[in-house]
Amino acid sequence: MLSDLLYGHGYAVACAENGRRALDYLRVVMPSLILLDLEMPVMDGREFRRWQTSDARLGSVPTVVMTGSSDINDIDADAVLQKPINPSALLNTIEQLCPPG
Repeated sequence: MLSDLLYGHGYAVACAENGRRALDYLRVVMPSLILLDLEMPVMDGREFRRWQTSDARLGSVPTVVMTGSSDINDIDADAVLQKPINPSALLNTIEQLCPPG
């Protein structure tokens, strides 16, 4: 649903089913922004963030964490959005972190 929303607003989107695949993809492609769910199989979002921030190249990519958890105090990200995701809030956050053009 989120990829459809973002495509509909002119964003190019790539999806990965877990954190390990996302890291593999990011070794090849440098995104403008990462949307990260904390709850993923194989490698969860917190572990992904540890890997991401330890990599000089990937650590600089703005990251928006999406979570249904109420325990968000220790999340290190540029923005944190609570699920269910409000489409307007998501689009506003993306535009702030990754302006068009």
